[in-house]
Amino acid sequence: PDDTYITYSLGDFFGTFDGQGHTLKNFKVVIPYSHYSTIADMDAFGLFSVLKEDSIIRNVKLENFEIHVDSVVNDRVVGGLVGIQEKDTSIENIQGNIIGTVDARSSCISFGGLVGESYGIINDIDIDIDIGNYTEYITGGLIGQGDVTLSRARVDGRLTSYGKHTGG
Repeated sequence: PDDTYITYSLGDFFGTFDGQGHTLKNFKVVIPYSHYSTIADMDAFGLFSVLKEDSIIRNVKLENFEIHVDSVVNDRVVGGLVGIQEKDTSIENIQGNIIGTVDARSSCISFGGLVGESYGIINDIDIDIDIGNYTEYITGGLIGQGDVTLSRARVDGRLTSYGKHTGG
């Protein structure tokens, strides 16, 4: 199919996800307002909710990759690829473009184009973004917040935020 939709996320991930240079194309993660009761117990949203310790995501291209939060996602973390990246994990060799929005009804605490909150290692990233966080909370083009080891990353594009804490 031309478009692949996932509501919420694929869940937590543990292990190695090696895309071997393949492309995730026209992929959309949608967190709709109508599903609030279903998502009430989730802490993070993205293609993967949480990248668990000792895990790796690598060698993936993203083309027309989208994440949209039009829900009351209070006190949660949102990232395009990963919501929360735990320590002792790595995300490497990711290319492509990410489009994302967080609706003003939400109060997600952190929104990042690639990762909402990171405590791991991120290397060799080359992404274009067009993201908007229409709340007063933390927004980052690549990473929302965290204590990350970052090297060789390029992020280009547009970042719109109503928040006090906004960065590239």
